[in-house]
Amino acid sequence: ISMMLKQPLRMPDYRASRKHEDFLIGLADIAPTVSMHTLKQKLTDDLIKLVTQELGDELIKPPLEQVVVLRERADDSDSFAISD
Repeated sequence: ISMMLKQPLRMPDYRASRKHEDFLIGLADIAPTVSMHTLKQKLTDDLIKLVTQELGDELIKPPLEQVVVLRERADDSDSFAISD
């Protein structure tokens, strides 16, 4: 996160000079019973619905086909990495 967001020059008192990372927690910390498979499936389903609803006839390919490709890429890796 620090690579993408600079520390703000001005901060409210509650921040106490903490970094952005200090405000993050992992999904496993708040929903330990949710599997990665379940999460990916739910996000995929919701994304398909949203894309279809918002773009409708403007889509070149059916949204499911587009999302499946993205999901396969995500499945090749346990996490999404941003490279320079």
